[in-house]
Amino acid sequence: TDWRLKSGARARVRRPPPPGLAVAPSKPHRPRQDPPWQLDLDIAHVRLLDRLHQLGAGDRICAVLAEEPRARLFRAPRGRRTVTSAFITRPMPLASWSAKTEVTHRVQYAVFAFHFRRLVRLDVTPTEAMCSAFETTRRACRDYPKPVTFDRCFEVAALLDAVWGVSEQQLELLQCASCGSHYLVSKAEPHPIGCPFCMLIRRHRTLLPAMAA
Repeated sequence: TDWRLKSGARARVRRPPPPGLAVAPSKPHRPRQDPPWQLDLDIAHVRLLDRLHQLGAGDRICAVLAEEPRARLFRAPRGRRTVTSAFITRPMPLASWSAKTEVTHRVQYAVFAFHFRRLVRLDVTPTEAMCSAFETTRRACRDYPKPVTFDRCFEVAALLDAVWGVSEQQLELLQCASCGSHYLVSKAEPHPIGCPFCMLIRRHRTLLPAMAA
């Protein structure tokens, strides 16, 4: 009987597993595919960055306007009140805006601010409004010896509409009762100087923008 027990044990060992316990063959690994619209977003992102670089935008300004994830890590340095100020080398003199800002710069900022706000009210995205308004300002003031930079206009837009890190409006767009032009004043300035366009009319009429606001 011993040999029968041993052969039965060998038979049990050699018996194939039941069909229900069979291991299913592994499926081939396929790389994750992005949705079809992701390619369009990537192309639009590259085009936006190229446009911003052509307009002279700084690296951090590009990150904010392109809504890159790293922009969330930006912090204002010591002595700067807003996150937006972290992108500029020196903050604007809001307490003495009209006194310490050159007249031709005030004119260019006013032209930019007027067109930026007009586009935003037409439901244009802030980034597109920023780029288009700056391009319009550059064309209108193309003969100016000291053109304003894209980064400074970015800060003007942020201070005007309380966006991109600014918690409350700090610049205001007014209309001159004399010449009808729109110009900027700082809410932090106790006694602002008047309209910069009127100053150009009296002194340097040739520097008036081609498309003054």
